[in-house]
Amino acid sequence: MRTLVLARALHPTWASGEASYAYNILKALSMIDNSIMVISSIDSRRFNKAATSDKEIFNQFINTNNILYSHFDCDLNDTNAAYTALKDIVGSEGFDIIHIIYPGILPTKVNSIIKSKITIKYSYLLPSSRLRSLITSFIYKREYIQNNSVDSMLRFAFTTKYLANTYSFDKNVLIIPPAIDTNVFVKKNITKEQILNALNSSKYKIGLENVINSKYIILYLGWLVEDRFPYKIILKALKRFLKHYDASMLIIGRETEKYKEEENAKAIINYARELGVSNNVAVVLKELDEQSKVDLLNAVDLFLFPLTRERLNPPVIDPPMVVLEAMALERPVITSKIQSLPYIIKDGHNGFLLEKIAEEQLYMKMKQALEHNNIGKEASRLIKEKYSIQNIIDILRDVYQ
Repeated sequence: MRTLVLARALHPTWASGEASYAYNILKALSMIDNSIMVISSIDSRRFNKAATSDKEIFNQFINTNNILYSHFDCDLNDTNAAYTALKDIVGSEGFDIIHIIYPGILPTKVNSIIKSKITIKYSYLLPSSRLRSLITSFIYKREYIQNNSVDSMLRFAFTTKYLANTYSFDKNVLIIPPAIDTNVFVKKNITKEQILNALNSSKYKIGLENVINSKYIILYLGWLVEDRFPYKIILKALKRFLKHYDASMLIIGRETEKYKEEENAKAIINYARELGVSNNVAVVLKELDEQSKVDLLNAVDLFLFPLTRERLNPPVIDPPMVVLEAMALERPVITSKIQSLPYIIKDGHNGFLLEKIAEEQLYMKMKQALEHNNIGKEASRLIKEKYSIQNIIDILRDVYQ
C-alpha cells in the first residue's frame, strides 16, 4: 500500500492540538504502512519556536520509518502559493490511500492538484470540530462522486461518535479517535523546582514563585481568550477555594501576538490583584516542548480546561488533545459539558464536567477533584483502552487489510 498524508503544519511544536493529532495518526500509520509520503505546510512562527529536542526527535522518527516528508512555507488556504508548492512537490504519483488532515475547505486550485496529479483509490478525510469541516466534507463527497471513477471511494473518518452523529452520515464512516502516545505521556514524579526550570526561559512570566510555595497546583494550558479561559469566573472560584486549600493556579498561555495573549495575561494578573489572590496566581506565556508539557502535567494536582462556547471558537480537534493528555497522566480534569466530552468523561468517575461556567459550580468541582483519589486512575485507564496509539493502529489495520 502507498499512503499520502496531506496536513497543515505537521511539525513541532506540539502545543497545537491539530499538529499533535496529525503526528500521532502518522505514528500509527507508520506501524502499518512502510510507504508513506507526507506533504505539510509550515507554520513558521510555531516551527521557529520549537525546541531543538522536539525537532531532532521528529526528524529521527521520519528517517527511522523511511517516510518521505516534504513541506512548503505557506498555509493550504493560501491558494496560489499552495498550488505552486504542491505542483512542484507532488509529481505524478499513484497512492492507494490519502489522509487529509486539515480543518478547513481546500481551495479549488489546491484540490485540482490532488485530483490531477495523484491517482487515489481510497480517501479518508479527517475533519475537526469546526463548522467549516462539515462544509469540507460535503464538498469532497460531491466532487468525488462527480469526478472520480466508480472504483474510487471516499471515506469519512471522524475523531468521535459525537462528530459522526453531527455530520449525519449513515455509511462510509470510520471512527478514528485522537491518539495519545502512552510511551511519551508516562506518569512520573516531578518536583516543583522542575516546573520552574521548564518555565524560567519564558520572556513573560509573573508569580512563578507562588507555585513553589503552595501545596496544590491547578493548571490551565491553552489560549487566554475569554471563551477558553473566562478568568473572572475562574479567579472568583479560586478565591473561595483558597479559604479551604493551600493552592496556586498556574496559567500558561501561548507565546504569540495572536489573540493578544500578553494583553490578556496582564488583565488576568490585574484582576487577581483586585480580588486579593495575586499571591496564588502565576501567568506564563510559552510554547512548551513536548517533554516540558509532560513534566508540567505530571507535577500539577488538577487540570482545568473550561470552554464557554461550543460553536464559535472550539478547539480544532474534538476531543481536545490536551484534555486526553492530562487524563493519560492521571490528572483529574475539570472541563465543560460540550462537544464529545460527555461521551468521554463521566462526571465524578473519571473527571468532572461543568454544566455551565459559573463560580459556584466550578468551586464545587475543584473541591471534589481534590477529595476523590481514584479519578485520575480511571481517566488513565480510559485513555489506554480507547485512545492509545495501539488502539488507533488496530482501527487502521482493518482499513489497510
